Amino acid sequence: MKFTLEDLSKLVYLHAALCETLRLFPPVPFQLRKNKETDTLPSGHEIKMNTDVLISMYAIGRMRSVWGEDCYEFKPERWISEDGQIKYVPPQKFFAFNAGPRICPGREIGFNLMKIIAATVIQNYEVQILENQGVIPKMEFLKAIEDACEAILVGYVLAKCFWKLQKYWTGTAKERTQYTSSIEHTEG
Repeated sequence: MKFTLEDLSKLVYLHAALCETLRLFPPVPFQLRKNKETDTLPSGHEIKMNTDVLISMYAIGRMRSVWGEDCYEFKPERWISEDGQIKYVPPQKFFAFNAGPRICPGREIGFNLMKIIAATVIQNYEVQILENQGVIPKMEFLKAIEDACEAILVGYVLAKCFWKLQKYWTGTAKERTQYTSSIEHTEG
């Protein structure tokens, strides 16, 4: 099935679940900034000019003062307004795509790609999460998972999918280009 932008815009709960996932597990858990002038934080701490400031999006996503008493809970509903639309949350609060002049220009493209992938998996597979799983994030510059949550996907021939991915990612740039072109001609 092909998804249109209109189809993707109707996936409000999926969008909210993605936002909630990125809030709790930001792909880049830290940002480094250097202030241009002396400033005072809301806490009253003074930051002198040209001081490196490390911002933890991982910690911000778990602050009661920012997200409320239920900040540790996975709760996609916090992103949905009373009229059933996605709530606007300022990028200074939801930092997964950065903020200010450094905000990610591909934010909407990223959300659309995540929705397409999630919707395709949901539509084509029965996902069974194995019991007693825990997701343990590694605290590294780029987010990684210590022990991935294992699942069983039942449905479409999975081996073919993995074979295609392996062939694509292990090939040279020229082979990847040829492979991508052949997929477009055979599946288009």
